[in-house]
Amino acid sequence: MQHDAAYEPTLVCPFAVYFAEAMGLPFVALPHKQLLIQKAADGAFSFVDLVETYSDLSLKKLSQG
Repeated sequence: MQHDAAYEPTLVCPFAVYFAEAMGLPFVALPHKQLLIQKAADGAFSFVDLVETYSDLSLKKLSQG
């Protein structure tokens, strides 16, 4: 994130990953802060981090201040 703890962080990425997991769809983290959920009839949840910056998607770190 580009702001300190005083700013509310975006929850788009964690929500998108949880949504993809709940729907059983593959998720890909792309460069330039882009996200991709593949709609596939025979897909299964997987998480591919092409930029290697999404090591911790838990919301627990947001409650620590």
